[in-house]
Amino acid sequence: FYNDRPFKAEQISYERTFGTTGWASICLPFDLETRSDGMGDVLAFTGEEGDKVIFTKVTKVEANTPYIINITDNSDAKSFSAENVDVPVTSIEPVTPGAGKFKLKGTFEKIDNAIGYYILHSNGKGFARGEQDGDNIPYIPAFRAYIEASSNFSAKSIDVGSGPTGINVIPEEGMMIWSESSSLCI
Repeated sequence: FYNDRPFKAEQISYERTFGTTGWASICLPFDLETRSDGMGDVLAFTGEEGDKVIFTKVTKVEANTPYIINITDNSDAKSFSAENVDVPVTSIEPVTPGAGKFKLKGTFEKIDNAIGYYILHSNGKGFARGEQDGDNIPYIPAFRAYIEASSNFSAKSIDVGSGPTGINVIPEEGMMIWSESSSLCI
């Protein structure tokens, strides 16, 4: 998707089926007005503290901005829509500003080779570094978000931690520990 001229849309929507509950990424080319049931908090990247990526709950989803969203029910396709909305020119590479080692980026086109980018796990619980597995090269579908880390950062994954505001780094070696609701998972 690429829109090279702003326009006013009488109706615009995006529909997607989510394979699991948990965190998913989204990047839309329009300001969102309504969304289907079965979706919880929407979080925006707001900074970092050391190796911790900070996300904060938002009440408005803006065009050309990547987010993560909590999918609470994946039983049917989810719809994101707006009416009588100004659709801006599509950003070539939507990015949430960050001056440190992490950037949350969005894409409106499939990224065929996502080696080295941190992509949300299909289980919705955290980000994993894209790595080639035999002939399988990781990719990022359109209308998604991913984390790009500076070249001196090499952890295998970034875990969605115990609350909606922090994502913690999982070391290259060692044990993975995180919390879900009130349970500690090892």
